Amino acid sequence: MSTSKFAIDGLWRCLCPSIEYFSINLIRKNPRCSRRAFKPWLDKQSGRVQHQSINKRLNSTNSVRYTSPTEGRQEDARKEQNIEPKKDVLIFVKAKQTRTSTPPPADPPVRPPFNPSKVPDSPTELALEEKFLHNVPLDHLKARALAAANTGNYKHVCTLINYLLTIRGEEPTLWHYNIMVLANTSPQNGSAEHLVALVQEMEEKGMLPDIYFIENALTALSIHPHPLLRASLMHTLDERWLQLTTSGSVSLLLCLLRENQYEVFLQYLLTILPTTPSLPPYILDLAVFILLPISPPLVLQLLHDLTKYLPNPHLLSPTIYSLLLSSSAQTLFHPGVQYAWRHSVEPNFLNPSDGTCLLALHSCARAGDAELATDIFRVLGNRKVVFERWHYEALMDAYVQAGEIRTVCVIACLMSKAGVDLQVSGSRSLVKWLRGGEGEERCKETLDVLRSLKRDERKSVPELLVRCVAEAMVARHGHGPAKAMQILREYKNYIDDSGAL
Repeated sequence: MSTSKFAIDGLWRCLCPSIEYFSINLIRKNPRCSRRAFKPWLDKQSGRVQHQSINKRLNSTNSVRYTSPTEGRQEDARKEQNIEPKKDVLIFVKAKQTRTSTPPPADPPVRPPFNPSKVPDSPTELALEEKFLHNVPLDHLKARALAAANTGNYKHVCTLINYLLTIRGEEPTLWHYNIMVLANTSPQNGSAEHLVALVQEMEEKGMLPDIYFIENALTALSIHPHPLLRASLMHTLDERWLQLTTSGSVSLLLCLLRENQYEVFLQYLLTILPTTPSLPPYILDLAVFILLPISPPLVLQLLHDLTKYLPNPHLLSPTIYSLLLSSSAQTLFHPGVQYAWRHSVEPNFLNPSDGTCLLALHSCARAGDAELATDIFRVLGNRKVVFERWHYEALMDAYVQAGEIRTVCVIACLMSKAGVDLQVSGSRSLVKWLRGGEGEERCKETLDVLRSLKRDERKSVPELLVRCVAEAMVARHGHGPAKAMQILREYKNYIDDSGAL
């Protein structure tokens, strides 16, 4: 059978490096190929040893298959008589002996040492466990079931409990139900329906739950809420005069939060605080985190009540304090801003962001808390924050609401000195305050303050302050434009020198 020839040169090897592997593989599969064809040969004319590549020798027609003379005659004789070649006798005998000989007995499987803390998870491991359960002592089986229940391996617990009840012949006791309830604390495998079925089965058999069963059930219900089952367990708890431990109380609090029964949660929390002050801190953090978007006043009342029983000022984590401060400032709930600032920022327990400080400053401007607004300005000033117009206007509004008109005028002078112009929109709170007084006392007081600032302290008084006084007098006391112009001309010496009437 003839084959097509193709040349393999350097370009072939560059574009297709696997051709070398193809050539070597061909030699490996055909071991009877002449070895001399790939050996170096002597050039008679030059007297040098020449090397020829494997690929070139394989594609050459001069490659001769090497056969011994005896082997060639034997092959010709077989072809003439149509006799198949003989198989290797040694291989056949060895194969025959292998088939007839009996295999040696296998060693019995070695059981690894029992470790109750190691709980299998995969089905293969579970099947392997069932294979060796007959040789495991009963105490070890119960320890393995308890370890599996603590880790939430519900399937393995069911396998062990079924084996104990069916194969080992144990009678169902309260211990078995406690293990099954504890296994339902797994978030992936547990469910409230399993708990309901276990409680109903116990009632049919006349078993009464103990305190451990109720606490384990409450722990599972804090993950898989079921209000009816929780109420039934609490009724059983009261009937049998049982008292929850600290862990049981925590589980009950979590159940009430999951069921959105916030009033009952607060009532029970304030009830158990005098007797169990060692509650985990995350309970308070979780309560504030859930209740704060719903009712900030309720959270503040809770924190005030907690200070009666927990004297530690750092009741909450810094994250919850930051959340309380920002949420109260966003909703303009100033008591919450005050509480969070006094208990976290002032003792350097929390360092709020610039945005949170600005929100708190707006809350102070609305509530008229000049002291807290000044403290916020101090915090921002320590950070070298460049104060803008809205910072000064919020501070002015806080002092206007507090009725400190002299400080308002000083802030306006500082704005003029800092190159920040006071806008008409930022002076509306001042005009409102001037119009709210009885008679012309507030307007006259403001003009006297401006005169003292100009004469005594040599401050540059903005013109807009005098215009606000004139506007308030005209709007509040019924004076016409002539009265306003008279005020402006009378006090024009107290206005900024750059201002024009």
